[in-house]
Amino acid sequence: MSILLSCFLSSCGGGSNSTTGGQNPPPNYILSADPTSLSVYPGGGSTTITVTGQPLNGFSGTMSVSFGALPAGVTASPSAFSLSGSGSQQVQFSADSSAAAGKSTITLNGSSGTVAAQFQLTITGPPGISLSLQPASLSLIPGVQQQAQISVNAINGFNQFVSGTVNGLPSGVTVSSSTFSVYPGGTASIYFMAAAGASSGTVSFNASSGSVSASAQLPVSINTTPDFQLTTGSNNYLVISQSASETFSLSAVAYNGFSQPISISFAGAPAGVTFSPSSFTLQPGGASQTVTLGTTFSAVPVTGINVEAIGSAAGITHQLQLNLSIVAAALNLTLQPTTLTVPAASTNSFELQLLNSSLGTPTGSISVQISGVPSGVVVSPMNYTSPPQGVGFNVYVTANPGAVGGTLTVSATFGSVQARTSMPIAIGAQEGFTPVPRTAADQLLRADTLTPYYGFPPPNYTVYHSATQRFFSTEPYLGHLYVVDSVARKLTATIDIPGAFGLDQAPDGSVLYVATMLGDLYVVDPVQLTIVQRYGSSAISPYGFTANAVYALADGKLILETYFLVPGYSWVDGNGPIALWDPKTNNITVFGQGNNGYSGSAPQAPTCFAKFHQQSHSRSSGSGPHLTG
Repeated sequence: MSILLSCFLSSCGGGSNSTTGGQNPPPNYILSADPTSLSVYPGGGSTTITVTGQPLNGFSGTMSVSFGALPAGVTASPSAFSLSGSGSQQVQFSADSSAAAGKSTITLNGSSGTVAAQFQLTITGPPGISLSLQPASLSLIPGVQQQAQISVNAINGFNQFVSGTVNGLPSGVTVSSSTFSVYPGGTASIYFMAAAGASSGTVSFNASSGSVSASAQLPVSINTTPDFQLTTGSNNYLVISQSASETFSLSAVAYNGFSQPISISFAGAPAGVTFSPSSFTLQPGGASQTVTLGTTFSAVPVTGINVEAIGSAAGITHQLQLNLSIVAAALNLTLQPTTLTVPAASTNSFELQLLNSSLGTPTGSISVQISGVPSGVVVSPMNYTSPPQGVGFNVYVTANPGAVGGTLTVSATFGSVQARTSMPIAIGAQEGFTPVPRTAADQLLRADTLTPYYGFPPPNYTVYHSATQRFFSTEPYLGHLYVVDSVARKLTATIDIPGAFGLDQAPDGSVLYVATMLGDLYVVDPVQLTIVQRYGSSAISPYGFTANAVYALADGKLILETYFLVPGYSWVDGNGPIALWDPKTNNITVFGQGNNGYSGSAPQAPTCFAKFHQQSHSRSSGSGPHLTG
C-alpha cells in the first residue's frame, strides 16, 4: 500500500490555468512511498523504499523531495532528490550501532514543505531465532512412545536454515533422532521412549545457524501410575453422509499394569447422529468394540467437528477426540438410451441406473417414480422402492394403438434428496407380423415368459398350482408374473413384480414365493392373485441377503440363492451363495465355504458345496451349461 498526497500548483509550481467555459482542475503532483513500513537494525544492512511521482492535469514542473527528521543514527541515501514527470527514486535507509530501537513516522516533503507522504520506520534488534516446545513438559509412561514438537521462530526476519541437537537425555530415555533441521516458521517432531526404571531429568534442545543460536529446556518425568488410553487403532477422522452408517473400532491400552474395566460413553454428537452401542465396557488390552456411527437426514452437513469417546475407570477419566464430518447425501440417476422409440402396438425398454453415492453404508430406501406418461402409453413399473445403495433395472414401455409421443419424467427420492431426469418417447410405425397358423394339436399358449440366463441351470421359473389349475411363470425383463388358466388355456392375469426371477410355491400351495433379479422376495396369494408381502433384500435377515432364487421347505423355511453379481450378470454356473432363512424369526445361515462369493456378515456354516463347485469347474469346458453340486 502507498500513502498519497497532492501538491497543487499554487504551492508546488509549474503549469497553467484555463478558464474556458468554467475553471479546470489545477495542475498537481502526487508522491507515493512503497512500502509504507520498513525495518532496519543497528549495524545491519540497508533497506530500500521507492518514491514515485505522478503529474496530473498538465503539471510540467519539477518536484524537489526531501525527508523530515530521521531518528538518531539513521541515514537516508540520497537524502534529497528531484522528480519530474512520472519518475521514481529508490532510497536506502540504514542504522548505525548507536540507533535506538523503536518506531518512527518519516515524512516525505515536497518543494514547498507540504507533507506529500508518510511511512513507518522501525529500528529493530539483530535478526535471530527462538525455540518453543509443545508440550512444555513430558510425563513418559515406560514402553509408550510420546511426541514433542520443536518450533523454530524467526526474530527480525531471520530466514536461514537452522540445525539442532537433542542433549542431556536422562538414563533409560531414548529419542527417535538426536538431531533436527528446519527453516524458521517450521516444526520438527522428536519421539521419546522410556524404558522400565528410567530416570527423570531435563532435556536440552540447541539450535543454530551461523552466528545465530537458541536453546530450550524440556522437563521429562517418568509416570509409573497404572493408567489406560483409548484408541481407534487408526486415524480418528470419521466422514459419513446423511442417512448412512459406518463402523469403527474402539479399544483400550493398559499402562503400568492397569486392569480395571473401563466404562465408555460418547459426548458432543450433533442432532441426527448416533453411536451404537452408546455405552459399553472395555477391558484394557482385551478385544475391541465395534461401534456403528449412524446418521439421519436431520444431521446437518458439517466439516470437522469434535465428538468425544469418554472412558472412565478407577477414578480416572480420559477423552478421545473424534473428528466428525457429515456430507450431504447424493443420488445419480441415468437412463440408457436417452431417447426411446416404441413401435405402435409393441413394447420397447430403457435401462434405469440409480446410484447412491453417499459415504458410508446408506440406510432407508429410495423411491423411484415415473410420471408424465404420454396418452396411450403404458409403463412398467411406474413405481419402485429401491434398496438404499441404488438399483439398476429395465423399464418397459408399451405403445397401444393410437398412442402419442411425449416426454416422461423419472424421479428418485431419498429422504430430502431428489434426482430427476426425463425420457423423450416417440411412437414408431406398427410392425407387421405374419401369423403362423396353429394345428388342432397345438397345446401351447404364449405367455412371453423368457429365461434371461444362459450357460447354467436356471431356477424354477414356471410352477403349476394344482388347487387353482393355474400355471405361474416369471418374466424378469418385463417385470411380470404371468397367470395362465390351464383349463381355458388363456392368460388370465399379469402381476407386476420388478425383475421377477426364481419361483416356487409352499408345499401346501398356500402361497407362491417370487425371488427377483434385484434380490427382493415377494409372497403372492395364488387364489386372490395379490401380493401379500414384499421383503426387500436389505430386510432379509438382520444382515441382508440378495434372493434371486427361492425354494420352499416343508417347515416354512426357505432356501435362498444369489444368482447375480449385479442384476443381469450371473455367477459362473449360477453357484452363488446359498442361505437358509426363516421368515418368522428373520434368522439366516449362509452355507458354503471358500469361494462362494458371499461377503456379508451373516452366520455361515461349512458344507460340501465348495468341493462340488470346484470339481464342476475343473471338468467344465466350452460354453454349454454345467450342473453343479
